[in-house]
Amino acid sequence: MKHIILLVTLIVFGLAAPVYGEDSGNGIMEGQIINGTSGGGSVAGITVNLNISREGTALSTSVAQVDAAGKFVFQGLATGATYSYDVVAFFRGIDYRSAPVTISENETSASVQVMVYEPTGTDAAISVALAHTIVYPREGAFLIKEYYLFTNGGDRTYVGPAPGSANGTLLFSLPADAFDLQASIGSLELISGNRFADTLPVRPGMHEVAYSYQLNGSLSGFIFDRRFNYDTVRYDFLVPGDFNMESDQLAADESLDISGTRFAHLSGGDFPSGASLAVRLSGTAPATDRSALWLALTGAAILAAAAIVFIFIIRNKRRTPAVAGGSPERLRARLLDEIAELDDKFEDGSIKEEYYRKLRDAKKAELVELTRRQKGG
Repeated sequence: MKHIILLVTLIVFGLAAPVYGEDSGNGIMEGQIINGTSGGGSVAGITVNLNISREGTALSTSVAQVDAAGKFVFQGLATGATYSYDVVAFFRGIDYRSAPVTISENETSASVQVMVYEPTGTDAAISVALAHTIVYPREGAFLIKEYYLFTNGGDRTYVGPAPGSANGTLLFSLPADAFDLQASIGSLELISGNRFADTLPVRPGMHEVAYSYQLNGSLSGFIFDRRFNYDTVRYDFLVPGDFNMESDQLAADESLDISGTRFAHLSGGDFPSGASLAVRLSGTAPATDRSALWLALTGAAILAAAAIVFIFIIRNKRRTPAVAGGSPERLRARLLDEIAELDDKFEDGSIKEEYYRKLRDAKKAELVELTRRQKGG
């Protein structure tokens, strides 16, 4: 049975916001809001929400405002591992969220720090660390799945060239005859014609977008073309089956296996914004396990937790972890394997969400850094 917690809004800066109700206790959450933009403005007076959950079920939200030093306090909180708290700060119209925090029964307080950033309308700091495309031939059509891992290397949140307009932030385009656009990560909206955009702000750090669409056609003479809208460090292209693939911009890479289905694989990197590539396909589509593969691809768990192509691949191709000092490709495989293991454990309930998010973000950061080092070498 859910319990109702009374919400108390802080109306005087510097005072604590107590939380009362059957789930209240003697716990204290102290926090600090920091403007991470060089030369950024004051955060005094911004609104902070404390979201309260018990055993994964949302209970309530308490609201406060930060003082002149950017600090806030929530009191009267329940302690113990079953209760989880996360802080959401609202700054310049954008929300910034902390990782979930618990207050141990042996402790009476916990602290949290939330970074906020000034907005910007320029995308100069935006690039793509990893991008992947998988083409699934079907009867008279193709299912195309795309994944992007963007990085914002600046200290401002990118809100698009015209904040609040329909132009969004990150821009994408579809082939002229594409249909059935489906977003799996991100908030996508059509702009005009075959152009669409992610409407979410791009905060400093990593930002994921994944989507799928379909194309009518047959393998005979099929050409997949792509124009890069952003500088892209690494790009991978995969197709299941014994296909012949030709591309002037991509090189043959190691073939991969998913549940007994062989995937042909091309890869390349260091594509500047505006660059184009084309892949010419010929061959025969796999005749078995097509329905099973389709169901696996559209499963919510894979779409949400493993949209990145390599993670999906490594789930079925476990490798021996590489030791420190191994080749970049083996290190990449190890990181992807560890991310896949985290996804598996989170999906079966073996680990809590707060630990899953922290560890997964750390592994993704390592993956991005490895890709950057390879580019620099």
